[in-house]
Amino acid sequence: MKLIINYFENEISFEENIINVIEVENQKYFYRIVNDLNECSNGIVNDNINFFDADFNNIDLSGKIKMVIDYFNIELNDKKTVNEIEKFILKNIDDKAKKEIINLYLKILKNYNSVANKLEIPLIYNDEIQYDKLIKIIGYSVDKKQDLLDNLLLLIDIERIFKLNRLIVFVNLKQYLSFDEIIELYKYSIYNDVKILLIDSTKYDKKCDYEKKLIIDSELDEFAL
Repeated sequence: MKLIINYFENEISFEENIINVIEVENQKYFYRIVNDLNECSNGIVNDNINFFDADFNNIDLSGKIKMVIDYFNIELNDKKTVNEIEKFILKNIDDKAKKEIINLYLKILKNYNSVANKLEIPLIYNDEIQYDKLIKIIGYSVDKKQDLLDNLLLLIDIERIFKLNRLIVFVNLKQYLSFDEIIELYKYSIYNDVKILLIDSTKYDKKCDYEKKLIIDSELDEFAL
């Protein structure tokens, strides 16, 4: 997969075992690329951002990009993720478990009815079990961790399992993780075949073997490393 940004001279090629990093020292350019990708993540078609496959066929990634910007409020339980968790459970529950749920549900109904019957008015109720509503009452969610790296690895796991997005974009991530933690994240995303892109507003001299860098300095000169 390739990413072509209309106002960049260089294309971004997502290769095996390589992590793309864009370091943009020009503040307006930094805001522009993050904003354009953010629009794509929200399902808005942006003519400045284009993705292509190996045969140079256009790939529509609108709504298929995960932007991670606020590292103090990482969203692990957005609506799409919770829906996928519930769908997985409902799809994989076996007949034996369904029978046990029905028996338990009937016991719950019996307890409620013993109270409801005390009212001196006729009542009707729905005794048909609705698994989808029951599972929403249970309220499954991903257990968020205290450590930032742990949460980022969880995010990779979510994408690996449910394939909700084609790309995760981390903005200014290096401000929050050590060099060793960054490498651990790189290895985990590569191992799980989850494509990530780092965009930073600072140029970092230190570079690891996994990184393919595109540096845009304050004068908008581009350097591919």
